[in-house]
Amino acid sequence: MKPIIAIDGPAASGKGTMARMLAEHFRFAYLDSGSLYRAFACIELVLSDKSAVSLNDKAEKEENHNLHLADLSEDYDFTHILSDTLKEAEKNKKKIDFSSYTAHTKFFSEDTSGAREFISIAKKIPDNILKSEIVGTGASTVGKLPEVRALLTSLMREFASSPGDKYLGTVIDGRDIGSVVFPNATCKIFLTADLKVRAERRFKDTKNFGDTSATFESIYETLRSRDERDASRSIAPMTYDETHIVVDTSNISIKEAFNKLVNIIDLRLHNA
Repeated sequence: MKPIIAIDGPAASGKGTMARMLAEHFRFAYLDSGSLYRAFACIELVLSDKSAVSLNDKAEKEENHNLHLADLSEDYDFTHILSDTLKEAEKNKKKIDFSSYTAHTKFFSEDTSGAREFISIAKKIPDNILKSEIVGTGASTVGKLPEVRALLTSLMREFASSPGDKYLGTVIDGRDIGSVVFPNATCKIFLTADLKVRAERRFKDTKNFGDTSATFESIYETLRSRDERDASRSIAPMTYDETHIVVDTSNISIKEAFNKLVNIIDLRLHNA
């Protein structure tokens, strides 16, 4: 297998930015595991919409309860349904209860051959939806479900096993990549930062994505709660051990963090 760089850490610690920059630098494929969980939360929203009943019925009639992911992208306008759902929730100050949803893992075959198609669907969801606070909360909630974590872990492993001929390896960021998904990764990094610094970063990001409903205080509390949930969940908690290299990005620039990580990874690749 080609080299794998695992980058874990809490939300807004800089792991996504660093992972993308490192992937480009080392000519590695990049996979954002958080976007997969967010995309799954979006699928839950779409399939829980009343207009999705026919597709769910169709799945139940299938002998193995599996449908090709193409059924999702062909039958539904993700953007339309998601936009309407999120706008309605924002308008009525309604909190979407993802915990009451059923994980629609029946849309994936047993051999998880839909990895690239699922990733393709994730990439089609607009950033202002995928990165919204509501979907982020949903991702954290569905991420606690064993069947969802098992499914997405399989998809990530499938992707990394064959990232493509033009790539020399894979960079994957998340919260349990080095501890659970790829415990034997070539290099395992845990990025962290002060909660207030992370809240300020996320607040700026939400404004850039056009989300005017979020306040600094609400984002701070959301991050604090998510840190607690991610670190205390019984399945694949966010954690690190002596095999990880911990880097605090609170008081360093993006360029400084990048250069530091390049040196770390260069050394690991050289010794691999």
